[in-house]
Amino acid sequence: MEHLQELENIKFIGLKFSGRSVDQQIKNQIFSIIGSDYEDIVGIQKNTGYVYSISVEDDKLVFINSSVELLKKFIQIFNDNINLMGEYNEKKRSVQIKTLSAIFKQLDEKSLKRNTWWNYILEQVKDGVI
Repeated sequence: MEHLQELENIKFIGLKFSGRSVDQQIKNQIFSIIGSDYEDIVGIQKNTGYVYSISVEDDKLVFINSSVELLKKFIQIFNDNINLMGEYNEKKRSVQIKTLSAIFKQLDEKSLKRNTWWNYILEQVKDGVI
């Protein structure tokens, strides 16, 4: 699959990528497994190209992005705008998250709907959990 080798060097919060893919059937759909999200796996739904975090316990799907290319773009935008290693400032972080949310919504509106991966990540970053 295209762009997978580029992902191999990206480490973002709990995401890690292998640079290759393995097909796996989950919930009667075929996914190309491309990496991990902490203890879960990250896969590309073959018929849509959508990227999901998939629970290894119950196969629950959590939408990440509409494509691998958008996932790469989101990670780059996030890293360009938020320093997780810096001192946490609630007011500043809130403004940063609002800015990111607006950009992300323009690029891939589905990524910020309720119960999506980016929605969870931005909420945790805003609250200082991550």
